[in-house]
Amino acid sequence: MPVPPMPDKMLSVLRTEAGRRWFVGVYTPTGWRLRSRTTGRFVSVSRALGWAKGIGRLLVKTEAMRRQLDYLSEEFWAEYLTDKEFREEITDYLRASMGYPPEALL
Repeated sequence: MPVPPMPDKMLSVLRTEAGRRWFVGVYTPTGWRLRSRTTGRFVSVSRALGWAKGIGRLLVKTEAMRRQLDYLSEEFWAEYLTDKEFREEITDYLRASMGYPPEALL
């Protein structure tokens, strides 16, 4: 059985610009996955993209939020990214607004 080609989005994250981290595409029975050469663990494409772009994983995770909440100011996002307490308060508020009970927020 021939191995299908690696998806294009994985090819772009095999190495960072600075060469700090390397990722190897590994074909498994479930499909292509990325493995970190430094740790030997499988990593998600979004985490590898974050490392490859030289940005923290938090920025990768909040990118979708920024697109959907585009009416919020840059000052809000700057505080959200730097202040952990503020970020936790916002997360709790969003979870509560989705209907999670307060005890589930702990």
